[in-house]
Amino acid sequence: MENDLRPSDGAPRRAAALLDELAADRTRLAQRLAAPAWLYPAFGALTALYVAAPALEPGAASDLVTTLAVAATLLLVWAYPRLSGVRVSRTGASARLTLGLLLGATLLLLSTSLGLVALGLRWWTPLPAVASFALTVQLGRAFDRRYREHVRRGA
Repeated sequence: MENDLRPSDGAPRRAAALLDELAADRTRLAQRLAAPAWLYPAFGALTALYVAAPALEPGAASDLVTTLAVAATLLLVWAYPRLSGVRVSRTGASARLTLGLLLGATLLLLSTSLGLVALGLRWWTPLPAVASFALTVQLGRAFDRRYREHVRRGA
């Protein structure tokens, strides 16, 4: 690429063509970043398991389920960049807000589950777990869309 582009030698057309190529590259990259269809339901199942864990009798079983859910979530977070070939970085404010909302909602639903168990309403804990699954899938997909749009815009 030349640094001395002059209008008289077709430089504006070449510059426009280069910018078009760059936009096309960003679009291809954004398409490549699309998460596999199974990713967010897997995260949803793990968060639902985590939120439902307080319903189990306190002790080794409850601790094991919580530990496995957290470990499997961390494994997915670690494995996803290796599966897609692209590291998620610079997600943009909108995508970060979506992840923050997801984290807050999960903690709120876990608190609800713990409260239900404390009130002796253990059989109601599947409700916050199902809500956690649904929110994780929906907000995860929203994060994916917002992140890809951020990449497509080149921001």
